Amino acid sequence: MSTRVLLVDPSPAIYRVAAWELCSEDLWVRGVPTAQDALDLLEQWMADLLVIAVTLPDVPPRRLAEVACRRWTVRTAFMGYAMPQEEYRTRPRIPWIQKDKVTGTRLRALAHDLRPCAYSGDD
Repeated sequence: MSTRVLLVDPSPAIYRVAAWELCSEDLWVRGVPTAQDALDLLEQWMADLLVIAVTLPDVPPRRLAEVACRRWTVRTAFMGYAMPQEEYRTRPRIPWIQKDKVTGTRLRALAHDLRPCAYSGDD
């Protein structure tokens, strides 16, 4: 069964190239530039993992993660070049992916090893 990953990054160079490079028989990667595009796509295409760039222009990344988790119980991770600020290391804890180290192996592992939703329960 294929793992579905949705990358949300304002840079077309990231979301298009990463999606193209990482797609394989067992990993299906799609990319969009905005939080609204991500929400629209999730309505039609259920992802196993939502990877959100911390540089989104339209919505705070944590807000997108919260909405996606509550609406679809999708697993989430944040992505960026630098180490996350305190805001991204507090509860609920969401994994961090360094943008230049995104690999198919890492995405598969996150999609299957994370609990379904970081915003459920008492987190």
